[in-house]
Amino acid sequence: MLSKHEYTDANGYMRIRCPDHPFASSGYVRKNRYVMEQYLSKQCGHPVYLISCWHVHHINGVKTDDRIENLQLLKAGEHVALTHRGVKERPLRPEYRRQRSQTMKMNWSKPEYRASVIMGMTGRKRGKYKVVRKTRSEETKANMRAAWVLRKAKLSQ
Repeated sequence: MLSKHEYTDANGYMRIRCPDHPFASSGYVRKNRYVMEQYLSKQCGHPVYLISCWHVHHINGVKTDDRIENLQLLKAGEHVALTHRGVKERPLRPEYRRQRSQTMKMNWSKPEYRASVIMGMTGRKRGKYKVVRKTRSEETKANMRAAWVLRKAKLSQ
């Protein structure tokens, strides 16, 4: 039974109310991270807060099972390698797919957008289309070079 200070987020993880936590988002923290932090704090004797490069893995794969026996602390790369082994591509969630589709419909008449999409189709982990960053115009490049020369001249004085 969930208390009034807990809820399950859109990704299926339990979130717990903890407004004083340094990494709280809208006053809530993922419960698996909170449980791991409490366990490590108890072991170390001082407060421990996990930074983003540390992931807490559910060993049995059940995102709501936040018992310490079921949690494993991993570096981000290790966690990705462990959980996404053999997974080629995850489809976009329907709301993002719909949003991307609407964006493409609205912007498809612009030739620069169309060219960037077609150029970017060569590869992307998620999704079919990729909008590449616009290249800087020659005028912008010239302005940047001039600013760099001025800065260098000021520093040499």
